[in-house]
Amino acid sequence: SYTSDAAAVTVPNYLRAISFPAPTLTYTYDGNEHTLLVPGEGYTVSGDTKATDAGDYTVTIKPRTGLTWSDGTEAEKTYKWSIRAADPARKFFTITPPDARTPYDGNVKSVNVALNSPYTGCGDITVEYKYSTTDLGSQEAVSAADVKNVGYYSYAIDIAGGKNFNSGKLEGGIFQITKADQSALNITSKNALPYGQSMTLTAEGGTTQNAIVWQLVDENGAAIESSEFASLENGVLTALK
Repeated sequence: SYTSDAAAVTVPNYLRAISFPAPTLTYTYDGNEHTLLVPGEGYTVSGDTKATDAGDYTVTIKPRTGLTWSDGTEAEKTYKWSIRAADPARKFFTITPPDARTPYDGNVKSVNVALNSPYTGCGDITVEYKYSTTDLGSQEAVSAADVKNVGYYSYAIDIAGGKNFNSGKLEGGIFQITKADQSALNITSKNALPYGQSMTLTAEGGTTQNAIVWQLVDENGAAIESSEFASLENGVLTALK
């Protein structure tokens, strides 16, 4: 007879290897939601997997039970990713200036600028104006409250910058405030004026009655500097004969 001691045999625990994901780690803000990783075959994902605003984010991935990374390790891996702030550009904004030739009406004219949807976080928007009466080559800065007089105006748009946008300037444009057309001028007068009597000439319309210069003219429309028939002073007409 004989005896035999059975030998103990250890079977290795072979783990299936999976590759590391290789996501894009840097984006630029565009108003859209970005997703870094979704749970793939063989691993789980936790952390900041989705983001829209500019900033720095972190996600962690870990092999599922029974799996390993392609380098033989099983530890979780951390990815740092970011969305960078965008530089200001006209495509992000709606810019509404006055008409290229806008008649004077005494009111302030302005360039309206609005950040388009769904964009956010650009900071304060300021329109800067420059003015000249004729020559656009020699303009001077003017406050927004003074953009109302006849002349030429150029403008630029300053973006202060915020969470999602860097600071910067947008190229603007040019517009002109032109002289206004006067409304019809109607003069009230008598057809005949007896000797020694006076009448005050009145008018309606025009830019302002104070701008009217009263003058005696003959039947041909020529100015009469002095007359023995009538005198005219400050809009008061007096019959002398």
